[in-house]
Amino acid sequence: MTDLTHVDLTLAMATKDIVASIMPQGYDRVVHSPGSLEECTVYFKTHGRIGVDPSFGNTSIFADAHTTHSFNAWHDWCHVKGQCTFDMAGERRVDEIMQQHLARWWGTSHKPVSQDAYERASLVLKMFNLGRLEYWLVYGESSANPRQFLYGFLTARDKIAIPDGCH
Repeated sequence: MTDLTHVDLTLAMATKDIVASIMPQGYDRVVHSPGSLEECTVYFKTHGRIGVDPSFGNTSIFADAHTTHSFNAWHDWCHVKGQCTFDMAGERRVDEIMQQHLARWWGTSHKPVSQDAYERASLVLKMFNLGRLEYWLVYGESSANPRQFLYGFLTARDKIAIPDGCH
């Protein structure tokens, strides 16, 4: 069990390193960000970068705007590079690619990360990549608070304890 900070910290460290290695050219914050695989691919071919939505707020999975945008760029880069569709099959493939990146980072990183922290980071990836889509498929809408949704899942799996007053 850990507090919420560690969930963000492990994947935030991985995201920063992974994005720097796979996208040294970075990404763009674009108000009208690409909304399909085709649009993402065209944007990438045109600009050599991934275009991500600049939105950020209290309900974002990560507590930091830069990490949120980097993570979204990483996710979309995997869609483009793998030509993974924006459906459950494509998201499963994106999750596989991101899980491979995370495992490679964990095995080669000079930053100390425990097995438990790595497993939590892997679950966060899975919830971001697949859990959000499953929620949408069941309820026909996005979760109103993705951060709370994720923390509820991790708490139910005994991976974190949410401190009193933190909801």
